[in-house]
Amino acid sequence: MYFKSIKKYGKPYCGKECLDKDINWHRLADRYFSPDELDFLSLSPCKETFLEIWTKKEALSKISGNGLKDIFKKVSVLSIDGYTFKTTKTENFILSICEKVGA
Repeated sequence: MYFKSIKKYGKPYCGKECLDKDINWHRLADRYFSPDELDFLSLSPCKETFLEIWTKKEALSKISGNGLKDIFKKVSVLSIDGYTFKTTKTENFILSICEKVGA
């Protein structure tokens, strides 16, 4: 229902990653995550938690118009004002959608 309502009001800003993708998520997290995102990841250190944060960052970079490198380390998707996120997991993918609050 949530994802259908996003489409009704405009372009969805989303990040999507395949759960089966072979990545060195530890290295990527150390390089691109903010300190509080790393703390959160340490509570549940697994690829799925990494991808939840990563896809939120992708969606935020699209809606804000900033490039990935401009926001990845500087901004935490766990505590950013003015945006909300919805994440869902299917058998093969994690998908996060971002929208501006009040838009």
